[in-house]
Amino acid sequence: MANIESFSSDVLRAEEIITELQVSLDMEKGGEIARNLMSLYLYFNDQLRSANISKNKEKIDSVLNMMSQLADSWRQAAEKSNGTVPPQSQPALNIEG
Repeated sequence: MANIESFSSDVLRAEEIITELQVSLDMEKGGEIARNLMSLYLYFNDQLRSANISKNKEKIDSVLNMMSQLADSWRQAAEKSNGTVPPQSQPALNIEG
């Protein structure tokens, strides 16, 4: 039972983090990029909610993979804009049951 509770708690925490990313978007200044990110964040949270209900680890892995790709894109954009590369980071949370 503790494993299931931990699984649910970790997935909910991931949803909270993505929701914080959503609310930080400036839809007026961000234009198309902000709209696209909002769509991604909504999709991620939808997939996480579904995964939490069905305990579907594959959906979580899919979201984690897409979030990693998004983070890599942000790193590349930062590198191009200021000539430095932000340090690689480890996933902030372990949502593997």
